Amino acid sequence: MEKSLLKILLVDDDEDYFVIVQSLLSEIKSTYSYELEWADTYDIALERVVSNKFDICLFDYLLGERNGLELLREVHEKGFTIPVILLTGLGDHEVDLAAMKTGAADFLEKAHLTAPLLERSLRYAAERYQIELKLTHLANYDVLTGLPNRCLFQDRLNQALARARRENCQVAILFLDLDRFKVINDTLGHSAGDLLLREIAVRLAKGIRECDTIARFGGDEFMAITFLISQAQSAGKLAQRILKALSLPFNLDGQEVFIKASIGIALYPIDGTDLESLIKCADSAMYQAKSLGGNTYSFFSPEINTHTMEKLIMESNMHRALEREEFLLNFQPQFDIQTGRMCVAEALLRWQPLDGKLVLPAHFIPLLEETGLIIPVGEWVLYSACIQCKAWQEAGMPLFRIGVNISVRQLNQEGFVDMVKKVLYETGLDPFCLELEITENMIMGNVLESTKLLDRLKSLGIHLAVDDFGTGYSSLKYLKNFPIDRVKIDRSFITNINNDPKDEAIVRTIIALAHNLGMRVVAEGVETEEQFDLLTRLGCDEVQGYYFGKPVPAEEFVDLFRVRLFCNMPESSFR
Repeated sequence: MEKSLLKILLVDDDEDYFVIVQSLLSEIKSTYSYELEWADTYDIALERVVSNKFDICLFDYLLGERNGLELLREVHEKGFTIPVILLTGLGDHEVDLAAMKTGAADFLEKAHLTAPLLERSLRYAAERYQIELKLTHLANYDVLTGLPNRCLFQDRLNQALARARRENCQVAILFLDLDRFKVINDTLGHSAGDLLLREIAVRLAKGIRECDTIARFGGDEFMAITFLISQAQSAGKLAQRILKALSLPFNLDGQEVFIKASIGIALYPIDGTDLESLIKCADSAMYQAKSLGGNTYSFFSPEINTHTMEKLIMESNMHRALEREEFLLNFQPQFDIQTGRMCVAEALLRWQPLDGKLVLPAHFIPLLEETGLIIPVGEWVLYSACIQCKAWQEAGMPLFRIGVNISVRQLNQEGFVDMVKKVLYETGLDPFCLELEITENMIMGNVLESTKLLDRLKSLGIHLAVDDFGTGYSSLKYLKNFPIDRVKIDRSFITNINNDPKDEAIVRTIIALAHNLGMRVVAEGVETEEQFDLLTRLGCDEVQGYYFGKPVPAEEFVDLFRVRLFCNMPESSFR
């Protein structure tokens, strides 16, 4: 079996040490083969690193008038994330600590360097880097189709708008929604629906230029960005090509199906000059295309903004929903694998209008965020959840925490920490019994400010959890900066954990890292006994999912807790 090649750059002003490292590498017997190159000055080293031809770098701490830490910082500032192992002197503990805080993959003492130590450090750095790349890919690309996801699409759209401003040109945004896709899922099953989405993604990717972007926005929605070479009609021609490509039959495991789509088009700068307004306009135009019978495209115009009117009606209803007491909470349990006992009840928001059917969270929560109503509604959720937890305690139920999801607008709200403190005081709930759940993206925009904010929250005595871990920035090294108690692994890594070795490897790595940082790990979306058994063997601490209990109203939650203390968790699995 051919060995994987690791290209290594040694940065050291002593040529003799290059010979020593080369000799140590020749002694190593592993799954890798090594190719070593040498740079003897800071400037040469920086030039070689940014050439992006190496897999790992070894930086000597002492580099003349400058040092390896400075070089590491400059490499990171230039956007390069190549693993760096710092070579230090005996007893340089402060340097070693600074190296890890700066983002070094490892540090080694030069005087005590041996072939086994070098091999272990290189292997660890290479394997962790590959997992980092995998997580970064998952954060930016849709798992099902391989297309850019919503996050990457928005980033590229901002770049496209910046370029259009510089070059004084137009950009077209295409919002594509499949017509009657639900019928495919309902009749052929979700596996057939997933296969169809993958095939559609292939056709869409083939229909655009390399300089353009096609992304999966979510569900059966796709977005495209294209620069207009001459006039707006070229965007219409692109929409026609897409519709034609989709008109050909799809073969889903022997079943021939036909699919149609509706496309809305918004133009920069005619319809808007920023990301949000352009997406809204393209979305409205797409609904207009649907109202025309589907399988067509429509350019945005204010006169046909039907979808926006529908959103305004929903927004108006939401403004009255809080005073009408139409919002309610459901609760889903999380269990400690070792003891089998419930440790957290996560509060989940639901909306039941007095004159209508239950509105799904995916439909109204984004609008709460967009309108800012998430601020008063979020405060109501926190207050109601704390009141409920306190009531359960007074009714004699065993002690557990209440989990509350916090949105980015809430976290950025001035006085948020004081509001949390006020709620705890007024409800009488012990801060130890409250856990706030935040997502990676919410705290990664400004690491320094986020750290200060989370430290203030932690000083109240509450617990903090990172929700949906692995779907945001997914940078493992930043976890150490935050006072986090628990990491919740996103369900996308759990779904195929028994069949995909890569998902298992990612989960294993997250668990090991979190434990090394003193954090507990929760697996979300556990739905089968096989998933639970594997997570138990991997050392996961806590679990949540339909296998143990669905979200239910408070009164049903009490019955669930009293009658099914251990839910579906087999006693033989407890450690």
